[in-house]
Amino acid sequence: MKTPEEHAHIGTIDVVGGFCGALACVCSLFKRRRTGQADVARASLASAGNLLQVSLAYEFEGRVWNEPCGHAKGRHALYRWYHSKEGEHLFLASARNCDLNEVLKNVLTKFSSSSLSLSMEHADDEVAKVLQDIFKGSNMKTLLKELNEIPNLYAVKRRTLSSLRSQYSKSPTTTYDFDCIKDHPIGSSVTMFATNVSVRAMRGKIRRLSTAPKYGQDAEHVLVKMLGLVSSEELKGLVKRGAVVSSWSSRYIPSGDPWSLSKKEYMDYIAGTGDC
Repeated sequence: MKTPEEHAHIGTIDVVGGFCGALACVCSLFKRRRTGQADVARASLASAGNLLQVSLAYEFEGRVWNEPCGHAKGRHALYRWYHSKEGEHLFLASARNCDLNEVLKNVLTKFSSSSLSLSMEHADDEVAKVLQDIFKGSNMKTLLKELNEIPNLYAVKRRTLSSLRSQYSKSPTTTYDFDCIKDHPIGSSVTMFATNVSVRAMRGKIRRLSTAPKYGQDAEHVLVKMLGLVSSEELKGLVKRGAVVSSWSSRYIPSGDPWSLSKKEYMDYIAGTGDC
């Protein structure tokens, strides 16, 4: 967690989703022990997200009603969003453990407003309003240049995700990188955050991984040639009985709910001959 590659920290719903998955498995095993009937253990990130918001959806004794809402303000007037003369947004961020009054004084001096009697002891919204009135008189280029020259203060223009993808999809050399796969087996182009950028080998090279094969595609190669568990003829018997399949679905990613299918539809589904 202390490496610069950890841009998003621990994913909130990812952690809860893993917990939900483990709990689902335990409940399924408990049901089998009590009833002798097996069950399907399921969990989803969407459900985990709903679970995290339960405390905000219902009234209960001791609930705090002043939850953050509306425009993202940030911690204080020197750590929040502002907009330029053109209406473009920038985020202003003061350094930690710095003298905020000194930073504010430098901002006012830089923009010829040092005559204003203002300090961080004033109401936060009052300070923010004064700063916004100052910033809206300058264009984005000027604001970024002037603000980033002030010690212990940083300013960055708001970027769209599409512009970030375009900038960081060139080569696996940065700590913030996207993979853009034009000929993905899914049948269309796929853009995703590159997982290999967190690897920092001392001598090895950073390489992009190839796309994962369709599920079941290499069943014969793995069972017969790599592991030698069965012969080609024995594998044909396993496939005929449905113990081994060469495809989970006709598509790269299955669609629909296989648990709602009839037995024949389900067998077609796992054989890759159905419409799923």
